[in-house]
Amino acid sequence: NIYDEREVLHAIATKANFDTDLELIRRSLGHLLDPASKDGTAGKIIIDATGKDLSLVKPSLPKDVLKKVQRLINSGVMKNKSKNNNYE
Repeated sequence: NIYDEREVLHAIATKANFDTDLELIRRSLGHLLDPASKDGTAGKIIIDATGKDLSLVKPSLPKDVLKKVQRLINSGVMKNKSKNNNYE
């Protein structure tokens, strides 16, 4: 939501990669009464904080980690023995 400052700041902090998601526009038309501008031009910045489409990213774990987890599951170490989901 571009109209909610908190959501915009959160998106910039969590989704923008400042190496690749920034564009600087130099000497763009500004406001003539801007005291920082000598000739009515100003610098502007475009920040792409849309992030990646995570539905296209398939999560994965290294094969050795998956093998270790599978061994633990098969050995019964990761069996849930209590009602409050504590693993023993």
